[in-house]
Amino acid sequence: MKSNQIKGVFNEIIESPNRKSAYNVFLSTENIPATSINKIPSISNDRVATLNLLRRTKDKYNSIITSEAFKNMMNELADLETTIIQARNILVTDVKLTLLHQERGGCVSDYVVARASFYNPNNVKAEIRVYLGKANEIGRSIQELSLDSKFMANAEKQLVLAMKEIINS
Repeated sequence: MKSNQIKGVFNEIIESPNRKSAYNVFLSTENIPATSINKIPSISNDRVATLNLLRRTKDKYNSIITSEAFKNMMNELADLETTIIQARNILVTDVKLTLLHQERGGCVSDYVVARASFYNPNNVKAEIRVYLGKANEIGRSIQELSLDSKFMANAEKQLVLAMKEIINS
């Protein structure tokens, strides 16, 4: 099993608020100049017949991809993929620690953050993060914390709980 899988098949095909569906892009990408059809008289009839075939085929293709049954099936497959990927991320959680520097309202704080790969179609980055506390309150470097098995187990627990919360919502 690939432990860092963060993409699905159908999730990348269906339409999202940020991109057109791959099948709509496929259907609309065509640049056949009208002049090419009648360019050579001896094959003009074949080309006209092929153009008619193309139109009929595209119409049928379009009727399939715009049908509610197709849309529902694609969305269901995308949802299933999301659950599969998220479950894999929970089962194989590669925890990394990061120091996050934040400035808010004139206050500056450094936070210890645990992060791991996690697919969420609502996020730009396929990652989940949890705050583990202020760095000055924890009082140890990221390197020291990374070697502390108890700290890392707690970080993993917090990440898994956050992942489960997303899956359950």
